[in-house]
Amino acid sequence: MRKGAILVFSLGALVLAAVTITNISEWRVRASASPLLKLGNYSVNPISHSSFSIYDGLNVTAYTLRFVPGWVEEYAVGRLEKRIPELSTYLYREAQSGAASYWIYLGNVLQVSSTQVYGPLVSLPASLVWRSTATGSYWLLTTARFTVGGSRVQQLINFSARPLSLLYNASYGCATYARRDGFEDACTLVSYSFDTSIPNSRIYTYGIQSEVSFDMWHGNPAPSLYTLSHSGYAALFVNYSTHPFSVASSFSFQYFFRSSLQDTDYLQMHFFIDSNMDGGPDVEVIYYGSGGGTAPLPLAPVVYGRSLPVTLYVAPGFVNRANIWYTITIARIYSSGYVVGLAYATTCEKGMTKIWWDNVSFYSCTLPSYLSAYRRGRDFTVVYVDRITSPSTPPSLATQVDAFGSTGNPLADYGVAAAIYNVAEKWGTVYAAGFSFNVSGLYVRDATDVRNNVAYVSVGVDSDGNGLVDTEYFFYLYDIATGYSGAIVSVLLNPGAVVCTVGSGGSCTPTSPVYKVYNLGTMTSGSSYRWSGTVPYTQSGTVIKVAFAVTDASYWSAGTSDDFWVWWDDFAVAYAACTPLPPGWIRGDGTIYRPLVLGGIVYAGSFTGDGGFYLFSSGLSPLLGARRSGNVYYARCGGSETMLGSFTAAYYVDLRALSGLWEVILRDYSGNILARHGCAPAGALSYVGFTGVQGFELRVFGDPP
Repeated sequence: MRKGAILVFSLGALVLAAVTITNISEWRVRASASPLLKLGNYSVNPISHSSFSIYDGLNVTAYTLRFVPGWVEEYAVGRLEKRIPELSTYLYREAQSGAASYWIYLGNVLQVSSTQVYGPLVSLPASLVWRSTATGSYWLLTTARFTVGGSRVQQLINFSARPLSLLYNASYGCATYARRDGFEDACTLVSYSFDTSIPNSRIYTYGIQSEVSFDMWHGNPAPSLYTLSHSGYAALFVNYSTHPFSVASSFSFQYFFRSSLQDTDYLQMHFFIDSNMDGGPDVEVIYYGSGGGTAPLPLAPVVYGRSLPVTLYVAPGFVNRANIWYTITIARIYSSGYVVGLAYATTCEKGMTKIWWDNVSFYSCTLPSYLSAYRRGRDFTVVYVDRITSPSTPPSLATQVDAFGSTGNPLADYGVAAAIYNVAEKWGTVYAAGFSFNVSGLYVRDATDVRNNVAYVSVGVDSDGNGLVDTEYFFYLYDIATGYSGAIVSVLLNPGAVVCTVGSGGSCTPTSPVYKVYNLGTMTSGSSYRWSGTVPYTQSGTVIKVAFAVTDASYWSAGTSDDFWVWWDDFAVAYAACTPLPPGWIRGDGTIYRPLVLGGIVYAGSFTGDGGFYLFSSGLSPLLGARRSGNVYYARCGGSETMLGSFTAAYYVDLRALSGLWEVILRDYSGNILARHGCAPAGALSYVGFTGVQGFELRVFGDPP
């Protein structure tokens, strides 16, 4: 204030020559105090400060303003009061120094600015509002002029402004990625018309003149497959054991007779099904058409040298009529499993049967390279791609399970079928902190199935970078009747280890702290659900695998009468690849923070994503700050939150914990004020930081310590 006073004194000679009363001594001669009282607003210290001083008999009032270079500042820095019933005054600019844009108001009336010398009279009392935009220091000297008792009076008011220093600057960025897999690429259309040899095929014939050949002259159009059986059979077998495909797809072909079939003449389409995923056939499924017979000839003993359980279906759409090409379309080959072989065959007990085959079309649905299966259970505990059934749009990823045992003890009896999604192979490095997923699932159980079923998604995290899962997160739904227990089984960290048993109330107590479980609620057969979850932001490392799993806890019985399925689809994940946190920052559960900056007055934060920027208590309770949801901003002071409004241009949240006023100021990129909210102090501040954001920039202004 000595500098300000000296500046005032240097202009004193000019001032004294123009007025009647200017100093304290003259008021004392009149035995009265000045009728004009100049007050300061101490609640906004240290952004603004006011003082009163006497220099060589002159009464000098000075106001200071601290500002962020280039930003708009606006505060009621003081107030002009009166000691007499009626008093009006105006401000007159006597001198200025430094470049700036500024405006000083009495009440709402502009008095002086960088382009205006004085303003109109204003009745007192009136607040003294100072608005400023500057990059460097400046000052101006004004006089408050009024007339009282026939005397002209002017009181000296000095305004000086100087910039705050940038004390601290830090940034943190995350690129957010969203991935989706609807398993559309798992199914490939296969079609052929026998115009070339069929790979991995073999011909089987029995009987007089029985024949299998490719007819280059006949077909729809030519060529076609020709089978002739004469008191026996003729079959073309195609081996798919090295590239099995799911039965959950349609299969169509065309056929032609020279003469219609008689009673024991058969058209036979054979599918050899691997139902337990051991690579070999377990069931022979035959779709047939005949002249009236119902006992087509199984070919497993011929092809594989052993009999298999046989399931028979009349070929849908079969027409026993000669000299016309017909199409048979099988909507779904079988309930579950994989086709490891198929055969086109004609058989007859007596006489001769000729059939031409053409235009085969089906979808070969297989697990992609980044998907594998983990299973423990009886037959029909399988993982496959289903092009027919889905909770949304086929294809889907199907998990079917039956229990392993029937003692009633889940620890010994459980069956599990899990599709393991290799995230690292599919999408590369996926950071675990904040990793989120959601996936649809259709749950169906057999009518006789005992309700001890659990379906879950597990997320495997490699926290130490050795390529192995160290922590496994489980997000589960359950269908468990009173008196039974379900089971959650690790398939990523310790495959086959029981994580917990699940009661009818959904409770689950993990056997180890490396397992993290989240109960998503119950499920009912025939309904679709969403499994979703988020890995805590405190989790380090990367997500390397995700599993879609189903467990049947006990009570196995033969067949498929007590199985259950979940069809999974529309798998979506979101994750971030982030730069390292700046030194001194700490990561909490969804919050990243650091201690307050010594000397900091203005904390300016900008951030990406919906989240918040706050000054925190020592216990990390947000005491001052703002959060964003979309374009809508909410200011927080203590335990209350106030909506500021929707602002598409908002960039900075400016936080100021001043002496008697805490303030949240919303600014655009250039520092213009969009909204502000003030409140009384609500506690002791310890930290500054961000909650739930994807990236941030923090700039702190103040005075160097």
